[in-house]
Amino acid sequence: MREGWDNPNIFTLCTLKSSISDIAKKQESGRGLRLPVDVTGKRIRDNKINELTVIANEHYDVFAETLQKDFNDSMAFNRDEVTAEILTESLKKAGLPEEKITPELVDSFKRELQANNIINNKNVLSKDAVKIGAIEFKDETLKEHAAKIKESFTNFMHQKGSHKIPIINKDEQAVENREWNYVSEESFKKILDNLRNKLMKRSIYRFNLEQGKFIDECVAEINEDLKYKSDTLTYEIAQGSQSVDETRKFDFKMSSVIQRDEKKSLASQAVERSYR
Repeated sequence: MREGWDNPNIFTLCTLKSSISDIAKKQESGRGLRLPVDVTGKRIRDNKINELTVIANEHYDVFAETLQKDFNDSMAFNRDEVTAEILTESLKKAGLPEEKITPELVDSFKRELQANNIINNKNVLSKDAVKIGAIEFKDETLKEHAAKIKESFTNFMHQKGSHKIPIINKDEQAVENREWNYVSEESFKKILDNLRNKLMKRSIYRFNLEQGKFIDECVAEINEDLKYKSDTLTYEIAQGSQSVDETRKFDFKMSSVIQRDEKKSLASQAVERSYR
């Protein structure tokens, strides 16, 4: 989606390219967040239709979190405030029938949150909001859908930017930091004593070696390995003469240089070297 793309009816973004540019991601998301139009060109304002799905790659995690944080920080509202709209939408998202979501039920929902100290008298999340999973509703309708209501309420507050109700990733639950007894103290002492006894032992190895036989076997094995391998030996044979002049100065003259190449098997070379 480069310059010139002017289609507002975008409902899915699939990031096939692993872009690490935040500007590019903002541009891509911005194209998808435009209000769609119907066949007559009028903007559609139906929330059920106006939903953008992003099939993201691994580079989107930090980007989405930072973008949401910047948006929440720039908005002039209390991210921990629980409004009537959030309560109503939480009940809808939990799957309650439309006819049951009345102003009275929404008000009852708010009072029960206040009674359990999840929100204070100013409808703001308290420090005990994290305990929402443990509260029990008294209203029969709320009690019937308790688990879904708590989940949807938590998700809505998290989307608003609140951090007072953390969403726990069940796939990455923290290990409880406490003492774990897998064996009794007596069994552990036996294991420790057994380990100590094994570490204290020493092993001595003795063997008889016939030196001459061992050398012959080594030579035979090396020759067998080098039997079909050869190498070229290059050497020079030089001839010259020397003399001394009247001043007793030594003079050497090179008359000829002969270079010879001799191809020998490596096995024969090894035998020659062993008898030199």
